[in-house]
Amino acid sequence: MSNEVPDDWRTAPFIELADYVNGRAFKPEDWGTKGLPIIRIAQITNSDAETNFFDGEVDRRNLIDTGDLIFSWSATLAVMRWAKGPAVLNQHLFKVTPAKGIDRDWLQYRLEASIPELAEEAHGTTMKHIRKSTLSSKSTFVPPLDEQRRIAEVLRSVDDALARNVETAQHLWALRSLALAEFFVASDDEDAEETLIGRLRPGWRVTAAVDVCEAVIDCKNRTPPITVDGAAVVRTMNVRRGRFVRANLVRTDAQSFEEWTKRGRPQVGDILITREAPIGEVCAVPADEPVCLGQRMMLFRPRSHELHSAYLLYALQSAGVQEHLLRLAGGSTVGHVRVGDIRQLPIPLPDLQTQVAIAEAMADVDRAIDQTVDAVALIRAQKSALMADLLSGKVRVAASIATTAKPVPPAFKRAVFAAEIVQQLHNDTRFGSVKHEKIVHICELHLGLQADINRHAYKEAAGPYDPKARRSVERIFQQQKWFNVTNVEGNRVVYVPLEKMGGHTDYFARYFGNKRNAVQWIIDLLRPLNTEQCEIVATLYSAWNDLLIDKQQPSDKEIVASVLQWHPRKQEISEDRWLAALPWMRQKGLVPKGIGEKTRVALT
Repeated sequence: MSNEVPDDWRTAPFIELADYVNGRAFKPEDWGTKGLPIIRIAQITNSDAETNFFDGEVDRRNLIDTGDLIFSWSATLAVMRWAKGPAVLNQHLFKVTPAKGIDRDWLQYRLEASIPELAEEAHGTTMKHIRKSTLSSKSTFVPPLDEQRRIAEVLRSVDDALARNVETAQHLWALRSLALAEFFVASDDEDAEETLIGRLRPGWRVTAAVDVCEAVIDCKNRTPPITVDGAAVVRTMNVRRGRFVRANLVRTDAQSFEEWTKRGRPQVGDILITREAPIGEVCAVPADEPVCLGQRMMLFRPRSHELHSAYLLYALQSAGVQEHLLRLAGGSTVGHVRVGDIRQLPIPLPDLQTQVAIAEAMADVDRAIDQTVDAVALIRAQKSALMADLLSGKVRVAASIATTAKPVPPAFKRAVFAAEIVQQLHNDTRFGSVKHEKIVHICELHLGLQADINRHAYKEAAGPYDPKARRSVERIFQQQKWFNVTNVEGNRVVYVPLEKMGGHTDYFARYFGNKRNAVQWIIDLLRPLNTEQCEIVATLYSAWNDLLIDKQQPSDKEIVASVLQWHPRKQEISEDRWLAALPWMRQKGLVPKGIGEKTRVALT
């Protein structure tokens, strides 16, 4: 950090920017299957990690909710914004509550950018950790609050673009897997032949690799001497997901290169395969530089009149071949297969014309993946450079930048938000306008979206419900050609996709990108519920939230009593069903905070 403080900025130690509260020291015997989810470092590094729960008393300072900042200060040094509802924090994680005059989003970016600097002061050798004393001794520049918000707005727009590209890459990888299955596995209605690598289409055969290759070459039993310059040495770590990976690529001298290529010099058109640690990773020999094989690598050189090189690359990645390799290795990807097994590896073989067609189709998908992955890397690099400039004050964000954009009408934002829910659920027979309205309402209250979508819910028979907002949403759906709204058999309202369905996606990322994960959590939570169950949950949430706004701490019976006074139709659902839903809501983290507008009394 430069010692020159920008105009209007100040210098402050990190400890003064926020309150840093360490999580609770849970023991394995505290873990359960109900209650609040426990956030551990595993959940910071892997969103799909197994979650444990705690169903006991918790210090309020250790409670986490959507939007809270978490700083992992031990072993894994990272900052994240929690987006999955109420939870409880484990030790080695700080709950970070911004101090007065500090914007939460700016603080997240400031901490994120400072991790390398803080890590230099971290204690420990094998498991580094940052103490509060480090946060007291290290200082940073702090701009005025308005400029903090402008900086965060610029960086958030970069994060939105990054998230869109990451999501696109994930979709493309999923498409790639589906395409491999489509090309290499016969469908159930085809007259397929059962083979040791699965069901093959009529006209296909299985042949050993050695029978359709000019050569199958093994490496020497060790990696050549490593030098600074020279020819590249392809080791197992340089072969991943069908690609030649240049990260950690090492080189060898000319004499060693000649020695290690005596059995055959790798050339364009050859396919490389790993036979250990892990097994079965493949890539094509790169065209831009000479390479030799490192330890545990082998090479296929196809006979071009029988086996298309690019087709072989994808055939080796097919599920049938990969599962066969796994069986040879005893069921473990970190095991190994013998050289003879690679020579005799079964290859699914259609006619040459089909091979070329499959290779070209798969190559199109791979090009799209590579372009998106490159875009992700570029945006990350741009973000890093932009953070360095904006957070140091080297580049200032003028107030005019934040005000040049034309304000977005709340009605349009509301329709964009509603369209995201409809796009995900419109094919579900349990989904209609009532369930849709309830999901929107819960998202609005639970995620603090009142200013964005500007609804005013009423205590209707199937309430909470805002008829004016609903009509506005349906009108914009039709104007934008996203969905048509129709009645089925005179009762259930359904959404029929129009030609521009999905047109809301970019708008959703722009307006609600920072809430995407939290919105998805609520959609997935309510997806299995029928209309009446959604009505029960939304009504209880609203009544409970109203009581909290009135500074009450209601019992379950008081919440239900309030619900039953909403409208005579609410009494058609038994009191026991209302009461039974509240523990489920607590277990799932659907607990109101007493924010937003109280539900209005319907006009008669």
